Amino acid sequence: MLQYTNGFSFALDREKESLIMNCVQRIPKIIDGKMGEETEVENVATLVMDKTTAETLLKALKTLLENEE
Repeated sequence: MLQYTNGFSFALDREKESLIMNCVQRIPKIIDGKMGEETEVENVATLVMDKTTAETLLKALKTLLENEE
């Protein structure tokens, strides 16, 4: 299943061996049929990964974005 996300936050454990990434979707509030200035934030997914996996993800994202044409 695909999930749309337009925001994220992350944290490391004290030993810096595990990373937790929270993916969120920020949605404008609709008031009387019009988009308001405020937004609601909904959690889309929470990922927990070890340091090696986080480093692999970082390298993969950098490679992908650097080679974008």
